[in-house]
Amino acid sequence: MVDRRFHEATGGSVRRAIEDARLELVKRRLLTSDLNINKISSLCSYPNVQRLKRVFKARVGMSMREYRANGR
Repeated sequence: MVDRRFHEATGGSVRRAIEDARLELVKRRLLTSDLNINKISSLCSYPNVQRLKRVFKARVGMSMREYRANGR
């Protein structure tokens, strides 16, 4: 019921909105801190680093290392 209402209101899923928010937090931490990827993964509630790496590359189009290097 909540998923349907959320989709009607936003055109997307609750799961996708949560993933988007988590990825934005990852991006911000990559650019504003020197934390390693393991720590960022943990702080952003990813179950493991490999999952974060896969999701990040698929959605952002580059690795987290590349993103950090390009943003600085």
